[in-house]
Amino acid sequence: MEKIQHFYKKKKIGIEILRALLCLWIVILHCSKISTKQNKYLHRGFHVPTFFMMAFYFYYPILYERIIIKISNRICRLLIPYIIWPVFSFILNNSMFEIFSAGQYNFKIPLKELFLQIIFGARFHWIFWFQFNLIISTLLFTILSFLFKKKLLTILCFLGIICLYLHFSNFVYNILKTYREFIYTTLGSTIELIPLAVIGCIYKSFNLLSKINNIPLSIHIALISLVYIFFKYDLFIPISGFRYPYILSNITVSTLLLIIFNSILLKENILFSIIDNITKFTGGIYYIHIIIRDYLSNFLLIKDRNYLSGLIIYIICYIICFIGIKIFQNSKLKYLFI
Repeated sequence: MEKIQHFYKKKKIGIEILRALLCLWIVILHCSKISTKQNKYLHRGFHVPTFFMMAFYFYYPILYERIIIKISNRICRLLIPYIIWPVFSFILNNSMFEIFSAGQYNFKIPLKELFLQIIFGARFHWIFWFQFNLIISTLLFTILSFLFKKKLLTILCFLGIICLYLHFSNFVYNILKTYREFIYTTLGSTIELIPLAVIGCIYKSFNLLSKINNIPLSIHIALISLVYIFFKYDLFIPISGFRYPYILSNITVSTLLLIIFNSILLKENILFSIIDNITKFTGGIYYIHIIIRDYLSNFLLIKDRNYLSGLIIYIICYIICFIGIKIFQNSKLKYLFI
């Protein structure tokens, strides 16, 4: 048993490295002013789809076994930052606006906007659309787990196929496109991301990643080349969509990334510990990086944002999360930082 646990921990580090790189990619994307061409390639990226697939890859065993306490912890972990960070941002912005006439958004946020933010996850604190999708998908999959029990995977596959049909038929797009942007992008992106969640569950059910070990360097190079090709070119027919409409590309590249990084083995040493500690805070860094970016711009007059400023903001967010987890480690408020 000890040997198996140690092997699992060695394998885990590859996925942790992937999480750290994807989180850094997102922060740099949001915190750097870049050219149109660069922006196109960065937005074409597969950071969010891969995070979504990973989230349900690790959540599926809890779903399948219906472990109530772990399901409850996961929902709390998603809901607490989803509610508290926007409320904090709302209070801080309006207070700073009253004092300095310049808050995070350079305008006083009406209370109505806070309610819309909580309902849709994408108003003034717009990055929480992703958390909205995680919460909706988690609740939906959890309900299906208790309703269908042993047939869960079959039902999830059916749900994924339905979402793919709704996407490629443009049915959802044609219905939602008449609504306000923050509504249709948030609701529409749910249809785009659910198939990735289903794929993550399928991979975990068949232990796909656990069975792919000791990949030769030549295969690694071939897989990385494939990721680059998908990253740069449109290999599938473009479909009208919302945030990540290239579903087939997303599924393919997210799968390739998980295979590539899952095969990275690293013994437990100082480097292992550093990586493991950095990736504890990917959630917290994502939650606060926009707040930090905007206040640095407003109050420290950092107007020229570039890749270096994105890296600096990433480090600042890490420090804040590190301190926050030390303060609230025995409280559920720790979910604000992890």
